[in-house]
Amino acid sequence: MADEDERKDRRLARRSERRGFSPFQEMDSIFEDLDRTLDRFFGGPLRERRRGSRRAPALDMRDLGDRYLIEAEIPGIDKDDIEIELRDDSMVIEGETTEETEEEGEDYLRRERGYRSFYRQLPIPEEVEEEEITAELDQGILTIDLPKREKEVKEGRKIDIE
Repeated sequence: MADEDERKDRRLARRSERRGFSPFQEMDSIFEDLDRTLDRFFGGPLRERRRGSRRAPALDMRDLGDRYLIEAEIPGIDKDDIEIELRDDSMVIEGETTEETEEEGEDYLRRERGYRSFYRQLPIPEEVEEEEITAELDQGILTIDLPKREKEVKEGRKIDIE
């Protein structure tokens, strides 16, 4: 086992001498792999979900049997600054807000401006009753309720044998 570890260390040392190995390059490679994995899982490049400098809010999506429930963390943003839109077979959640803070003291004046935006696009399952979707914002948590259509129960029938 020790011999195998020594061989790995020597290979790593040779690789670092040849290519100018950098731990930062290795971290970039790890994050690129993670992005590709997330792209496959969520169905689209992370760059598109972020839309440049926009962030994708963290969310949970649960299947409760008769409905799906989405809970997204969107702290510090008013409901008037959030838009939820159905587009084709997906739901887009996006918003933006600007903040301005001004503080004066005896020997100073401080003025700060901030801009925050977010964008998230999610596929909508076919069984969702789109006309019944509701949303609520409470203490920075956006809850979206997506009821499912009731399944049609087909009555069985007997087949005669000829």
